[in-house]
Amino acid sequence: MAIPDEIIEFFKGEMGHTMLVKGEPGTGKTIFALTLLKELYGTNNGIYLSTRVDNTKLYADFPWISKVIPPKHIIDATQSEFEPVSTRENMDMDYFINTLKYSDRPTFLGNIYRMCDEFEVAVVVIDSWDAVLTQTGEVENREDLESLITDISSKASIDFILVSEYTYQDKLDYLVDSVITMKAEEIGGRAVRTLNINKLRGVRREHPAYLFSLEGGVFSSLKPFEFKYPSEHKRFEPIKDTPSYFSSGSEDLDDMLGGGYPLGSFVFLDIGADVAQDAFMNVLMQTVANFIHQENPVIMFPPGEVSPKGMKANAYLYGFEDRLNELMKFVEFTYLPDGDGFESEKYICSIEPGNLMDDVAKWRKLWNRLQEETGNPVLNTVGFDVFDYIYTNKDELLKLMSILARCTDDASSLTIAIGRDSTEEINRYLADISDMHLKLEALSGSIVIYGIKPRTELYYMSLDVSAGYPKVKLNPIV
Repeated sequence: MAIPDEIIEFFKGEMGHTMLVKGEPGTGKTIFALTLLKELYGTNNGIYLSTRVDNTKLYADFPWISKVIPPKHIIDATQSEFEPVSTRENMDMDYFINTLKYSDRPTFLGNIYRMCDEFEVAVVVIDSWDAVLTQTGEVENREDLESLITDISSKASIDFILVSEYTYQDKLDYLVDSVITMKAEEIGGRAVRTLNINKLRGVRREHPAYLFSLEGGVFSSLKPFEFKYPSEHKRFEPIKDTPSYFSSGSEDLDDMLGGGYPLGSFVFLDIGADVAQDAFMNVLMQTVANFIHQENPVIMFPPGEVSPKGMKANAYLYGFEDRLNELMKFVEFTYLPDGDGFESEKYICSIEPGNLMDDVAKWRKLWNRLQEETGNPVLNTVGFDVFDYIYTNKDELLKLMSILARCTDDASSLTIAIGRDSTEEINRYLADISDMHLKLEALSGSIVIYGIKPRTELYYMSLDVSAGYPKVKLNPIV
């Protein structure tokens, strides 16, 4: 999704809309405006008026626009004292530069009218509006010129998109029909960008904010996370492990991790606040399914909201329901209610909690037995929110983590420990002892994932069910 649907909807119907796009330098306003021009008006009926960079630099910075916006529709309004170069080597198109000269309000408005009539345009992007105000000497009387622009837009049926670098609220915010604010922030030194829809007259805002990326010099808004079932169910296709790595079950996640999970590694899956269960569980289930489809056993101490019934549904979704009883032990700390139909399932292992170290000994015996029976490494997944609730002795829990990390390394197996925002104290220790620390966070409804240890860039996470089962897909956010 390039431009959010509600913004596209806003520009449909009768012409004469005004939009203010504002944000600090480097937030992606220019790329957004160019992408919007491309999405709405194709190649012939819009002009892009640039007051900051000339055409040659614009094409150099964003090569894709040469294929979607004709050169004569990109107007050089930099007011440079030097004449532009009219030809350019290695261009597979007619390269033509239109310039717009102005020094006052009448000249500026007159030239805008002339170009709109000459090109029969439906939209004018002015980037930036601040520069126009300065060049025309209208900074002090900006309200008059801004009122004229909105009046022209309405009466001449021309859409105006005004790009500005001010971020405060001004009278122009009230005059225009739509206000978009773009922000660039950081998460641990990683760039994260958001588009905020502050105002969209006549159109319902489905989402007030969108995460977006500028990968490849193109604006792409990122949809909020949504889980969908495949229309046609098919069996999960595993990714073969290598002599050095267990695959996560996702090609994209393996690439992000530099090959997958190293043998013998203790992985901390750090789940931030508001991350949907369907998001983090499908990251986990990719690895669970990949293990089972290669005849590798799994012991799951599930997070608090995952039930035996839910586990069976996941087994069907990932196509290992026929191997569930043989290769998985789903540990329940409490007795199941009578009559729920799961009491006799072999994959369920009930433990009545008592002394933590005694219970760990039972776990270790189960681990050894599964490894001996199959001759294959074991995947342990541990929801520490449940452990934190049942075992109140924090010192013993910390001891458990150390034992688990050491046993995983000795057995060349894999352990994925799941920490939630509710287990803050435990999370600090998990972060210290883990070989790998992955963080999932919810930002403006979208799910992002990144590696803290080892350090990776920020990735947008989605699920692709076109293969007949969920596949975790990651796209870099820049």
